[in-house]
Amino acid sequence: MLLKKRIPWNKGTTKYISKRCVGCSCKFKVEEWEVKRGRGKYCSHKCYLKNVVAWNKGIPSPKGKDHPNWKGDKASYSAIHRWVARNNTKPECCSKCRKKGRLELANISGKYKREIDDYEWLCIKCHRNMDGWFKKVMKKVVRGKDGRFYKKS
Repeated sequence: MLLKKRIPWNKGTTKYISKRCVGCSCKFKVEEWEVKRGRGKYCSHKCYLKNVVAWNKGIPSPKGKDHPNWKGDKASYSAIHRWVARNNTKPECCSKCRKKGRLELANISGKYKREIDDYEWLCIKCHRNMDGWFKKVMKKVVRGKDGRFYKKS
């Protein structure tokens, strides 16, 4: 059985109003209900984004000691590393072995202070040797008969 095509009950009832764009002053048509709700001021979303003013325009955001989340010398490990990386220029080569490649920030004293002189740029191998990383790992590992390393139980 074939269904009859039905015309919607509200077809043709939409009313349009001709308006001028606030941003580029071109003419465009807007539905009446949009104007009643305070919309229909711009001809397009692109034009709106070009002309809209930010809610906090002119208000400077608090930085440094004025910021409510400021921790000062009690900053975390990663925050101090980021700070040192921003303020300490990265050389092209390791400061110990003079090899070029990927460099990491190494803490010299072992106390994570906010001092640039307490950090140096080292290659991965020199950084691991300085931290005593290999010795720490070898305390937790045992070599099996097959030559592989296993965790001590």
